[in-house]
Amino acid sequence: EFTFDETYLPQNTGQYKVQYTRHETSQLPSDETILQYFEVIEAPSITQSTVTKIYKIYEEFNDGTNLGQGDDTQTKIDLPFPFVYDHYTYDKIQVSTNGWLEFGTGPDGTTRGLSTSSQLGQIGANENGRLASTERPSKALGPWWEDLNTTGGGNLSYKVLGSSPNRTLVIQWKNMLAYYDPGTTTTRVNFQIRLYETTNKIEFCYGPVQKGTFSGADIGAMIGFKDHIGGDYHFYDVYQNKIGTSLTLRTDLSPLKDWPGPDSAYVILTTLTDIKDRQDEIVKNFTLYQNYPNPFNPTTTIKYAIPKLTHPSIPSREGKERSDRGVSITLKVYDVLGREIATLVNKKQSPGTYTVEFNAASAAGGLPSGLYFYKLTAGEFSQTKKMLLLK
Repeated sequence: EFTFDETYLPQNTGQYKVQYTRHETSQLPSDETILQYFEVIEAPSITQSTVTKIYKIYEEFNDGTNLGQGDDTQTKIDLPFPFVYDHYTYDKIQVSTNGWLEFGTGPDGTTRGLSTSSQLGQIGANENGRLASTERPSKALGPWWEDLNTTGGGNLSYKVLGSSPNRTLVIQWKNMLAYYDPGTTTTRVNFQIRLYETTNKIEFCYGPVQKGTFSGADIGAMIGFKDHIGGDYHFYDVYQNKIGTSLTLRTDLSPLKDWPGPDSAYVILTTLTDIKDRQDEIVKNFTLYQNYPNPFNPTTTIKYAIPKLTHPSIPSREGKERSDRGVSITLKVYDVLGREIATLVNKKQSPGTYTVEFNAASAAGGLPSGLYFYKLTAGEFSQTKKMLLLK
């Protein structure tokens, strides 16, 4: 084996050849020159993620919406708000009884879409090591990726907490059999994934373990997340707090000895650079975003951004200075004939990013299907976008 010191930096990606002679030469006439190859790849953006473990009281709920139950069951749902994961925006998820969640957008089966049943296989991608492989699911989170089962009192559900723009989507695996076979396992686990609107923060939250038996032919959980490609260096092993190859992933975690601990959570941020870029953009420009979802029925969310404005009467080194004074904002909805349907915002607002919900069922006594327009006005700035109501 050989290692480089910190002064070596490859100039490009690709395969490299290294040739060297061992220090412990035996002075024999035989050839002791060694030739080896290595490959340099571009660091995936998933490697820039940050993971922090914190103390967090586990807040269980009992009034959520049920997802698929049983063994090796997957359910697809629309996200209640756009979510940026690893620098890409998604609008739906697929949740498995096997302790994983997958992000998606666009047609199922595509690179960015949700996985199809044939891509996942008959056993719901429960194999040890699937987190570190190029096999689907991709864009996936796994707080406790294992062959779990709801049999005997378990439940998989979700709930949306709070109001826009600070909603939280909670996916809850409650009293899940820690291994699918009730004949060999009686231990049950409780955990959640929490997705936060606007900040795109992810939390893996852990509750109590009901200890019992735990055995089977291929038992062992994984904790981590992967990007849209998967494979070596395209996943993050949360339990070991590192990236690596498929050979380094821990796939043998036991709820009896490796559980992260009740009232604990991993806080995961995968979009640090993306968040900074969007904040810079918000500071510089008024922005009206496309509504989500679109088409919609009957509600949709409209997002807009107000920059910090310059005030010419306050001197600075640049001749003017930033001001956080409020701006008079109007956001209105119109039909195709230009008639005003609703006023969503009409007030002075400080710099920042805002979202507002439009309900077509309550506007003008209920709107028919069709094309509508929404317009943001702030002083001399105005911008209009289209949205489609489909019933």
